[in-house]
Amino acid sequence: MFTVRGLLQEKTNKELFSIGPRARVSTANNLMRRKKIGSLLVIEKNKLVGIMTIRDSFLKINHDVQAAKDTLVREVMTPKEEVISVTSFANMNDCLAVMDHHTIQHLLVIEDGEEEVIGIVSIRDVARSISAHQDYLAGEMGNYNLSRT
Repeated sequence: MFTVRGLLQEKTNKELFSIGPRARVSTANNLMRRKKIGSLLVIEKNKLVGIMTIRDSFLKINHDVQAAKDTLVREVMTPKEEVISVTSFANMNDCLAVMDHHTIQHLLVIEDGEEEVIGIVSIRDVARSISAHQDYLAGEMGNYNLSRT
């Protein structure tokens, strides 16, 4: 599971949620809260136009309820041209490095050579995967040491 492909296969919630760019930020925030997710694909005419994260909302709206009702998703989203993505063959260390370099918490996952989004990986997903991999390696080392005694 140390690749994005493996992580996506193991995720319990594989559904991708989306919203239109003309929706209100309050609507997007409510959807993310209900679904317990941190990002939404922004889709217009069946095409990806950006991504909106809870962080985008917080940085641009800052819990102002009225502003969230008055502001459109397109005003706070990250446009497609600025969205950072990885392929399903990337490993977790690469994802972590990309997230750190760009100061982001979500990566879109695309198939190599394609534009279709097949998943979203969060910083929490990456941390859990790295932790699980380290636990696995520690167990294997313990088994190796026991067999040598």
